[in-house]
Amino acid sequence: MNLAGRTLLMSGGSRGVGLAIAVAAARHGANLILLAKTDTPDPRLSGTIHTAAAEIEAAGGSALAVVGDVRDEASVQRAIEHGIAANCLWPETYIATDAVKNILGGDAATDRSRTHQIVADAATTILQQPARECTGNTYLDVEVLRDAGTTDLTPYGGTRDLEYDIFVDPPR
Repeated sequence: MNLAGRTLLMSGGSRGVGLAIAVAAARHGANLILLAKTDTPDPRLSGTIHTAAAEIEAAGGSALAVVGDVRDEASVQRAIEHGIAANCLWPETYIATDAVKNILGGDAATDRSRTHQIVADAATTILQQPARECTGNTYLDVEVLRDAGTTDLTPYGGTRDLEYDIFVDPPR
């Protein structure tokens, strides 16, 4: 996997899944522009945009930390027209994040969750695609990995009783 020469704009990359994706991309040679709201430490949350930039640099990437939020549709559309892809990647199951632990049920909820790495691996698989050809899609992490040939998801953790994400219908 090689992302050398690519620059990725990561919204919400100061912790959790966004940070896991950014660090994984940095390990594969990508440059990162982090766009996140968390500029100062919050005792309820891990990390800030600045600690995230340091993690990315420690993983071998370069990082530019930009405090902000992506909510202006016109600017996002202009970016897409210049060869920047915009895709949606969603986890099939809970991911062991601070939010899952703090809001959805503590350690019991995180035990039924997969690790950040599953989303990071799916994202880096998508990011290898040409931006002009791979944009406007909605993906589930497990579908991306299975399409790429991954058959064993156990390294991503969780118990046999994984909790499906609230926006994902479990298989019947």
